[in-house]
Amino acid sequence: MKLQIRPHFYLNCLTCIHSMAQTQLYEEIGQMALSTAKYLRYLLQDNQDFVNLNQEIEHVEDYLSIQKLRYGEIFTYLCEISPDVKDVYIPPLILQTFIENVINHAISPDEMIKINLTIKKVFKDQKDYLKIQISNTGTGFPDEVLSTLNSGLSLEHKDGTHIGITNVIQRLHLLYDEDFSIYFNNLPDGGALVTVVLPYQPINTEVFS
Repeated sequence: MKLQIRPHFYLNCLTCIHSMAQTQLYEEIGQMALSTAKYLRYLLQDNQDFVNLNQEIEHVEDYLSIQKLRYGEIFTYLCEISPDVKDVYIPPLILQTFIENVINHAISPDEMIKINLTIKKVFKDQKDYLKIQISNTGTGFPDEVLSTLNSGLSLEHKDGTHIGITNVIQRLHLLYDEDFSIYFNNLPDGGALVTVVLPYQPINTEVFS
């Protein structure tokens, strides 16, 4: 998955730092460089099937802070994490992939955009699960994209674009078999909503092999 991530994000960060230098925004340059370095350090860590949710949330906040620096006042975000779910295992790069997707379907230079991330524990079918919801206040998924996603079909194009969600779903099948669910919706008042439900795996228990 790491090898398949295209370099556009990194190039955008460098372009943004260059623009900040042109306007002598030295404090913002420092913040951008630090956040980008932390982001890349996490991305290039040794391959792991599972990481502590705390690590994944910190990585997501680094990513969101970079977006905030890029887009300025039109971009805000809120992370609401239930206290009883932070010490659990989760596959790495899952959250960022879906957040990046809802940002791609929301950013407009003329409109305010807010990203919401909520994570909590739920009980269903006699088991505990981790419920993750990511939403935005943008225009939502295009109809054809929403139909493709909810049909379980791949969004991947021949040129390698839209590989992120397809990659994540394949990884979840390998890790959890069928014991997970993903739902894609558009909200009634506008915006996209992604709901991911994963097995609840505390860090004091053995992870899947």
